[in-house]
Amino acid sequence: MKRKAGLIIFTFLFAVLCLTLTGCKTIFKEGINFETVYDYVSKSGYTGTLEELTLAFETDSAYETVIEKGYVGTETDWLVTLIGAKKTSNTNVYIGKNGNWFIGDIDMGISANGKDGQKGDQGETGNGIAKIEKTSSDGNVDTYTITFTDGTTMSFNLTNGEDGQDGEDGEQGETGNGIAKIEKTSSDGNVDTYTITFTDGTMMSFNVTNGKDGQNGGQGETGNGIAKIEKTSSDGNVDTYTITFTDGTTMSFNVTNGKDGKDGKDGQDGQKGDQGETGNGIAKIEKTS
Repeated sequence: MKRKAGLIIFTFLFAVLCLTLTGCKTIFKEGINFETVYDYVSKSGYTGTLEELTLAFETDSAYETVIEKGYVGTETDWLVTLIGAKKTSNTNVYIGKNGNWFIGDIDMGISANGKDGQKGDQGETGNGIAKIEKTSSDGNVDTYTITFTDGTTMSFNLTNGEDGQDGEDGEQGETGNGIAKIEKTSSDGNVDTYTITFTDGTMMSFNVTNGKDGQNGGQGETGNGIAKIEKTSSDGNVDTYTITFTDGTTMSFNVTNGKDGKDGKDGQDGQKGDQGETGNGIAKIEKTS
């Protein structure tokens, strides 16, 4: 069964190559039994003579020549006929070490490896983050807007601490640690890395995975963007913010606010001012007449 299947595959491939390039002129002429071929093709409509059949193998395509003489068989039928008429006792069909098809010890010069398939269509583009920017402020509430690569946007608010009452001048309080900027710092394939830079110079990075190209035009993986950022807890002067991504995963980070400074001491009395210029007042008023 395997031998028969291999023969069918071989004859199909061989028919395309042989009839296109050489017409079997070189490969089959030597060692062929023309009487056997003549007997086969005559039963399939061939009306020419044995001599005409022999001379057909001197042309670029013996198959086309016998077709002109009435032969009604297919290209595959023609190749099977030639293989059957070959004067060899070994008709095993197999793939040789060089990757070509063989019949017995005859290298047919045809590779058994199939051609690569066509490249699939481009998958849909994943939806990543294009930019994050502060778009407005109202009192102590800042509004940030996330713009995605598909043009859609999402906004979220960050509430800053209210100003405390003025205290006395004291020692320098610890510097508050807020968000200075959020920016995309690198990309690797479909993974974008964003870095949050805090006001104290420290940084924290997180990754956003965009949708991959789908194979053979299939749906790409859904990009993972930011759904919301919100303050989820406070402990003293430390606020905890949580980023919720569109795939449901979360990531939290802390922001440490500055402590209130101590009240300053009272200032010293100012020095006495210089003597002012003499004023011009009334010395007397009298009736003179």
